[in-house]
Amino acid sequence: MSSISYHLNALEKAGLVEQSRTSVKGNLVEKFYRATAKKFIISYTLSEGLIPGSEDIAEWSKEICRQAVSSLEAFGVHKSPGEKDKWLRLMEKYTSLKEIAYEKVISEQVSSTNAGFPALQMVLDFLAHAYLYRNPEYIEVMKEISQEIGHQREGNDHRQMRRKLS
Repeated sequence: MSSISYHLNALEKAGLVEQSRTSVKGNLVEKFYRATAKKFIISYTLSEGLIPGSEDIAEWSKEICRQAVSSLEAFGVHKSPGEKDKWLRLMEKYTSLKEIAYEKVISEQVSSTNAGFPALQMVLDFLAHAYLYRNPEYIEVMKEISQEIGHQREGNDHRQMRRKLS
């Protein structure tokens, strides 16, 4: 019970909830709370490293990107050990830009929807990609990724052709 009180007090101090009423029943005092806003948007991307404790989020995100870069091999994207940092930088930049676009889309939602998860995910992807398409930084990152993958695919095509000819 003290844990609940602690967290409610923390939320109240942060301005996220407010006491809406109090009820006294014998020697028991019941406090009722409500959210201070209709919706809250939690930005992990924008807060990484800026607030105490968010360093964990940043490190977790970086680790996910490392794992993703390691998984590129399974999809035919080969990288030399010296290219690992470049691929990690590209993956982190891509991820950051994508998360910011999703946050922008979500922050502009004007009403609730009854759409199921697959349909809602499709709408979010659709709108986020429209934002990303207009972002010159995103276009540059995607060009660099595409060129790197393209060089590898061309190299693979030439190797396969030489094998067929031999």
